Amino acid sequence: MIFVVDEHRNEPLYMQLRNQVVEAIARNELRPGDVLPPIRTVAELLAINLHTVNKAYQILEQDGYIVLTRRSGGVIKPKPPSDFDLVWRERLTLVLAEARAFSMDDMAIIEACREILTTYLPHVVRTKNYFFGADRKGDSALHGEVISYEHTNAYTARCGSRTGHPGPL
Repeated sequence: MIFVVDEHRNEPLYMQLRNQVVEAIARNELRPGDVLPPIRTVAELLAINLHTVNKAYQILEQDGYIVLTRRSGGVIKPKPPSDFDLVWRERLTLVLAEARAFSMDDMAIIEACREILTTYLPHVVRTKNYFFGADRKGDSALHGEVISYEHTNAYTARCGSRTGHPGPL
C-alpha cells in the first residue's frame, strides 16, 4: 500500500493515513489478514513523525479495522466490530443532516451517494429505474431516478485486476 499525505489539507496527517487504509479496504485492495507496512517504515518514507503514523494505526485499531501486534504490526481484521451498523448509521445520519442543513436537495444527495458508492463497487452493474411517489406532505408527485445494482463476477484476482467489466459505471 502506498500512502500519500498532504500537509496543506485541513485534515490532520494521521486521519489522512487512517482514511486511506479504510478506502483501500473498501476497494478490496487490502483484505483480511493483509499486513500494513511497519509504523517506522511509513514514517521514514513520508518524512513524518513516528507518532503520527502510530496514532493513525491506533485509531484504525479502535475503529475495528486492524489488530496491532508486536510481531506483525497492523493486520487487517476479518470482520467489522459487532456495533458497526449502529455506529455507521449514526455517522451517516449526521452527514445527511449536514447536507440538508446546507439546503442540498434530496436528489443531489442521492446522486452524490451513488457516485461515491460506485467507486467502491467495481463489481456491480448499474441499472436505472424511475420512481413516482408522494412528497413528504403527500400532495404532489416526485420524479426521480433510483439506481439499483446487480452483482457480477467483474473482478477476479486478489491484486484487483478486473476482467469482464462491462465498462464505466
